[in-house]
Amino acid sequence: MAALPITSVVARSNFRRPAPVTAAITLLLALAACSAPVSASFCSDYLQAFKCPSLPSVDTIDLAAYTGRWYEIGSTAGFRFTFELGLVCTTANYTAKGVVSGRTKVKVVNRGRRAVALPRRSQIFTTSLNANRIASNLRIVCGVAATAATASAQAQSLLSANTAANSSAEALAAASKLAAFVTSVSSDAEMIDNALRDFQTAADKMNKRGQPKDFNAAKGKMLKSISNIQGAAGRIIQAAFTGRTAAQGLSGALKAISGENAKTAANGLQSLVGNTRIVFAATSIVRLATVMVAPTSAMVPSFLKSLSQGFARGKAFQSKKNAGRLSVSFFGPVPTRPNYSVFDLQGDASSGYSLATVADCSGGETTIWLLSRTPSIAQSEIDAALGRLTDAGMRLTGANPFLLTDQTTSFCTNYWSTLR
Repeated sequence: MAALPITSVVARSNFRRPAPVTAAITLLLALAACSAPVSASFCSDYLQAFKCPSLPSVDTIDLAAYTGRWYEIGSTAGFRFTFELGLVCTTANYTAKGVVSGRTKVKVVNRGRRAVALPRRSQIFTTSLNANRIASNLRIVCGVAATAATASAQAQSLLSANTAANSSAEALAAASKLAAFVTSVSSDAEMIDNALRDFQTAADKMNKRGQPKDFNAAKGKMLKSISNIQGAAGRIIQAAFTGRTAAQGLSGALKAISGENAKTAANGLQSLVGNTRIVFAATSIVRLATVMVAPTSAMVPSFLKSLSQGFARGKAFQSKKNAGRLSVSFFGPVPTRPNYSVFDLQGDASSGYSLATVADCSGGETTIWLLSRTPSIAQSEIDAALGRLTDAGMRLTGANPFLLTDQTTSFCTNYWSTLR
């Protein structure tokens, strides 16, 4: 799945209080026009990444043609850094096992070679876990920013339409400061998300075989990402106090305007005044990033000389109502409702399926697998497959990017020849 779009960091501005009222009104209207899309361009998309979209699945699928060996081209970080931690040469093998209670049963066996030693696997797991916790706290930050953006837009509209309220230079200054707060927080939230993506991408290099120089470069990138997260979160904490003061002043000005809309906007602003969640969330982000420094710094190139095999056996049942939906379980009972969606299939049953995109977001985190009948495919095919998911509404956070699986031919070929 393609990551959230990366846009340039929004420049921050300090607005001076204008002397003439008419100039202030002009400034406010211009500010409203330029600041409104800020949260929509990042925070609204970021919040969507925590919602499971109703993904369509393929209408028909011939399980006989779908069975057999698939090579994993890539998967999302949440899956990679847990179930596939340290694994390379990963494959998935499907075997039809007949019909049970009107549903086709499929045996699933995922395999790979464990190439990374335990100390580094533990370090990667720990840092990735904290990266996801940072993402959860960033969700709170973005939620407050989105609320502030809505309240700011409502206040600006009411102020521009009310002559008495417009005469208050303090109200105009407060509106400007609140809009600047939304811009600042959204910009830094995007910076944190980008830093998380850089961190997880570099951590994935530590999760594979490679040269020591590659690991040193990856570690440097991880530590730099942590520093960027700490800096951006610190700025959010500072901005939160400015935003709270602006919301308080603007709320007072709106109370002078009659009407239900003004009352609703004032109440919304008042809720921001007493909202300390953004400060707690940003403080937690700083703390979690700081905790990530030690295990990241301790990482060293370490490989298993005798590679062990990692595998998981599971079972799946095809949905009676939707051929492209599967109920899959590797641990415990098979869920009643389908949790895997075969979103896209390239090729056909007669000539053979060549590429499959599978998604699951039933566990609260989106997981994506890209499977191919060959160990490698062109980057253009990967981009096209992820683009189709994006078009369907799938979003990923920086803590859960799509990562390519290590399928180094010279290393994996001998291993694959031993598989049945």
